[in-house]
Amino acid sequence: MKRSLLGLGLLVGSLVFSGLAMASEDTAAELPYHIQSTVDFSTQELALTIEDTLPVTNACEYYVQRFEYIDALHALNVVVQAPPCFVDRVAKRKVQLKWIIPSSLRNQSQFAVIVNSVRMGTQSISGQKAEFKAGSSVSAQ
Repeated sequence: MKRSLLGLGLLVGSLVFSGLAMASEDTAAELPYHIQSTVDFSTQELALTIEDTLPVTNACEYYVQRFEYIDALHALNVVVQAPPCFVDRVAKRKVQLKWIIPSSLRNQSQFAVIVNSVRMGTQSISGQKAEFKAGSSVSAQ
């Protein structure tokens, strides 16, 4: 049982690492999602809005299936999914995720944001300033 869990952990880690590497050369225009980021410093809450870059048919809104911060990779990994949708609508799907920033990341941090295995950019936090840069690289800290 331990061996299969270790194998699963290594597989997930390699998939996330692949997601980090995939978009290193992508520009913001080529990315499948647009990310809007805000930080409420009074509550230490990061709000991410994830929206399709292009409209899609049968567009029902996304939901967050899973998210996790992977400290070893300095990455926030988010998996979003849209349910089967039979609405006759062309639109950009979106979802908002709110996350209480861990104390270790509040004063000075920089981490990748990965959505559905695609590296979308870098979220940086420094004091009372926060910024998301689409398609930018992350340096190890």
